Amino acid sequence: MFIALDLDLLTMDDPVSMISRSGATGTLIAEFRALSDATDMGGAPKYAPKPVLHGLARFITGASGGPNKDSELFELCHLIAILARMAPGTDARAEFFLGITKAAASIFRATIHGYGDPGDGISVDDGGVNATYGDGEFGVRYGRMPLLAALYEFLIASDGFENYQPINDVFDGLNEGAASVRDIQDSANALSSIVRQYRRKHIQRSKYDDKFNAILTFLRARTVDNKIHVDDETVLDFWVSNNDAGDFRVYKTVFEGFVEFMKSFEMGGRTDAVERSAVIGTDFEAHEVEPDDQAGDIFSLSDWQSPLAVLAEGAAADIKFFKKESEQKPIEALMQYGPYAERLAMAFLRLESFGPIQAGITNDLQVKRGRASIETRITCDDAFEYRDKVAGFEAILDHVKQLQKAAYHVLTSGAGQAGNVVSLFGDAPETSFEAARNNDALAEVDAAALAEIGAEAEAVFRKIVRKGFEESVLETDDQIEGFRIGAGALVAMEGLLRRYIKTAAAFDNAPPDLAERFASDRATFAARFQTLYGDVQ
Repeated sequence: MFIALDLDLLTMDDPVSMISRSGATGTLIAEFRALSDATDMGGAPKYAPKPVLHGLARFITGASGGPNKDSELFELCHLIAILARMAPGTDARAEFFLGITKAAASIFRATIHGYGDPGDGISVDDGGVNATYGDGEFGVRYGRMPLLAALYEFLIASDGFENYQPINDVFDGLNEGAASVRDIQDSANALSSIVRQYRRKHIQRSKYDDKFNAILTFLRARTVDNKIHVDDETVLDFWVSNNDAGDFRVYKTVFEGFVEFMKSFEMGGRTDAVERSAVIGTDFEAHEVEPDDQAGDIFSLSDWQSPLAVLAEGAAADIKFFKKESEQKPIEALMQYGPYAERLAMAFLRLESFGPIQAGITNDLQVKRGRASIETRITCDDAFEYRDKVAGFEAILDHVKQLQKAAYHVLTSGAGQAGNVVSLFGDAPETSFEAARNNDALAEVDAAALAEIGAEAEAVFRKIVRKGFEESVLETDDQIEGFRIGAGALVAMEGLLRRYIKTAAAFDNAPPDLAERFASDRATFAARFQTLYGDVQ
């Protein structure tokens, strides 16, 4: 069967829960929890739940994206080979990965810079460390090192240290010198074989729950040519057909059920994908997979994490990027569902407009507010019109772009800041500021243009009056790190907002437009609410 949507992410509320829900044995859960429970001297987690432990859980359960589920091993082997050139010896390797009390990008950045002259074939910049081999080059970003450290610690302790010696032998081989990318590939494939055996031993297929089966049964009845098609109208039709049944009375429950269905559908085929995980290499006749040169693309987590959650953790939490009610709350659901909201764009708009109406009716019934309030809500006259909701997203997108400029100012003006920060900001439309973000390096930007960009960014920063946007942040490493984290989250937010707005505009530019769709949907929801709640006292 086929789902007519890209199923490329699996999100879990809690990393330990993700491990346990995968069908993991008690041994795997305990070994993962040991990392989850590790703390620094102040009692704070050694490894951040998101994205570090979340990313590790995805690796362990084989949920990473792409044809090779063990790409992180390839990246880890590169980092170990790089460390072998910069700080030779097994002790130095263990100190780098295990000697820290808190795994943070800033700490690994300081350690790398502390090694001094990197030597031939190694270059160090503000973004990470890069190695040149006889047949290629590769870079590892500081932001990836906390995850790689967690992976290193998990591997050597796996199965009660039963795998320590064979894994350490692979690492020692890298310590003796990796002359080519092929050497790295061979080492990664050796680790992959060990990990594959571990997964077979400790992860079992999980059974689908009742909600999954209910949705699957509904979709099977609508199949054409043995293909399951999930779209906006499917979600609405399922709710209309089932919402007088207990589990599916609430539209939000149905929407989330379809989101979980798509995730669970991916999980159903995940074990087979892991078992057939492609070998890294360049022999295409042997079905090897050639890694892309851009580490940021290959090894970025394929799951979606709400950027608002990123901004609420660590150093970024001390910076008030958004006002809760006027700037954050209107986009919380969009950021939560991420690409699923984009793919089910109309279904999501219905959730945004009519979900609060149904929640209000439920609350009225619980607190016994009386029939008058319920009857008013049932009409859906107070529902958010779709165009108004999209206009709200557009306004917040403008704010996000201003925040990006402020972050640019901090990252180019703060104490000790140097090198390329333009690459943090990704692709964007061609304003004078955003045009620079499409260049590979600051050195490629004309000096006059660079000065103009900096002046514009500084002016924006100075206009923002809220916590974390004071001049003093330019002298504080933690707050600069907060803006570095924030820059990545803001890019993710901008991308999602732009794509969603573009999708909504496409709906609005084709009959029926958004106004007509809203009128039709309001009639549908009002009728169903009348059926569900019209006689309830």
